[in-house]
Amino acid sequence: MLLKDYVKKLHKLAVKYPDAKVVYAADDEGNYFKELAFEPSLGSFDGSEFINDDGTEEYSQQFKTNSICLN
Repeated sequence: MLLKDYVKKLHKLAVKYPDAKVVYAADDEGNYFKELAFEPSLGSFDGSEFINDDGTEEYSQQFKTNSICLN
């Protein structure tokens, strides 16, 4: 899912439920859920590994920011 699509849907929910807590499924099967603990962070995701964009020149030389991690 692209960020712009996610934000559109999230905005609609935020208007209707502004005080709703944000939770996530802690595993693929939805066996338990947790509340988001951190602000979203930018980084590079290759399908299995996420590298956090720390703003350094080294990061920008090695990786392309293409994703946002929610927790």
